[in-house]
Amino acid sequence: VPDESNGVLNVTINGATIQGTPVMVTANWEQTNNYLAGSKSIEVIITKSPQVLSNVNFNLFVNTNTFNLSNEELITGSGTLSTGSFTLSNQNTTVISLVDNTVDIIASGVAEIKVTQQADSNYLPAEFSIFVHVDKLTMEIDTNGFTLESNIEFNDKTFNIIEPVLSNIFGSDSFNYIYEVLPLNVNEPLIASYNINTNLFDILKVGTNKIKITREESQNYKGAQAELEFTVNKSASTFIIPDIITRFGADNFMIGAVTSPDLLELNEQFTYTYVIEPDSNNLLHATISEEGLISVISAGTNNIVVTRASS
Repeated sequence: VPDESNGVLNVTINGATIQGTPVMVTANWEQTNNYLAGSKSIEVIITKSPQVLSNVNFNLFVNTNTFNLSNEELITGSGTLSTGSFTLSNQNTTVISLVDNTVDIIASGVAEIKVTQQADSNYLPAEFSIFVHVDKLTMEIDTNGFTLESNIEFNDKTFNIIEPVLSNIFGSDSFNYIYEVLPLNVNEPLIASYNINTNLFDILKVGTNKIKITREESQNYKGAQAELEFTVNKSASTFIIPDIITRFGADNFMIGAVTSPDLLELNEQFTYTYVIEPDSNNLLHATISEEGLISVISAGTNNIVVTRASS
């Protein structure tokens, strides 16, 4: 249209606006003071439009029930404007199975479903992906399910831990546990160590520590950790002193050796105290020093009470 023309512009379209069909568009303008009336016609071909569709993400757990991918979800998720039909293709058969539009969860992982939408009268074919993120389940460790011996003593040498039998578990998972002995506070000594060859805890000394329990990741469950306190108590033990037979007027002598058959392998030092008890007539027939040196006073019989302090 001439730039200086102020004439009225009338546009007519001759033909249907169907993709691929030529359409004649004619522009007519009226005569003005300076310009004659005129017209111009052009042929227009309307082509189908491409689409860039959005990917769709599903975040699920391994115990998710079977679900169906409806056309409404595909349309809404991708943002498509086309009415073309959808074709789905499973790219990871170890994580999910796909039959028609029905999805079954097989294992944890990420599965991609490629979706192709066919062309319709206005839009070209297009593709997008559905990413199915399947996560493992979480399960805390209940330390109450682990059983230790009710009274762990130093003389036990070792002790074991009994693992729980879990119920209501999804799938057929079995669990592997790792144990580590830790001090309650930094710089405190360890009182036991875990022996992976015997699956027992070797006792080192008395005291209180904690066991760090680590459950490794399984097919359907994430790993977890927890801590369980335990105490190794001092052991009771017996010791033997041979009876003493001597005579009046004998030289002073030391009390016989104190032996503890259950402690022979230990390199511990023990402290003993000695007390002579009077006889039935309230007489003492000997004296004994702090070191165990016996001095005879007269003929007769007394009992010597020997006390060993705890080590």
